[in-house]
Amino acid sequence: MTQLVNYAVADGVAHIDLNRPDVANALDRELAQALRASAGRVAADEGARVVLVTGAGERFCAGGDVRYFDAAPDPAAYIHLLATEANAGIRALAGLPKPVVAGVHGAVAVAGLAIMLSCDLIVAEPGTKFSFAYPTSGLHPTAACPGYCRAQWANSGRSRSPSVAAHCLLRRRWHQAWSRRSLMT
Repeated sequence: MTQLVNYAVADGVAHIDLNRPDVANALDRELAQALRASAGRVAADEGARVVLVTGAGERFCAGGDVRYFDAAPDPAAYIHLLATEANAGIRALAGLPKPVVAGVHGAVAVAGLAIMLSCDLIVAEPGTKFSFAYPTSGLHPTAACPGYCRAQWANSGRSRSPSVAAHCLLRRRWHQAWSRRSLMT
């Protein structure tokens, strides 16, 4: 059986690679659970000083796997369960006390955006496409995004562009890491 998330550590870098390339790394319950488990492994791994999150194949992550939405006996219940599992995995990744870098390529959509935005730094291959797709899915954009990401975007009372919000989030996480001296050995 293929691993849903490939995990390896080399030279202090933990590599979490979403591994469902046949469906553009679309998130289902099992992948969300595997992401959470991988974040737990990183947290416990003293040999990992920084984390790299990527997606196997041509796309980083196409969002939720809608095939499972339609096939579920109760689609609304399945979507709620998936959002809960995805949120737990994304929060685990976002809560890591180590710098997390997202290496994105191809396409990044919906839940893939939440995974990407939970990272401290985003490196995008030229030509990468970003899609919110929420208006057509019937979901609210914050359904999969950790609460603190929303707070970073909205806490000033002003509207912020995603690039400014990402900068604020990166600056906050960098300051936290620097104050703990976790980046220095």
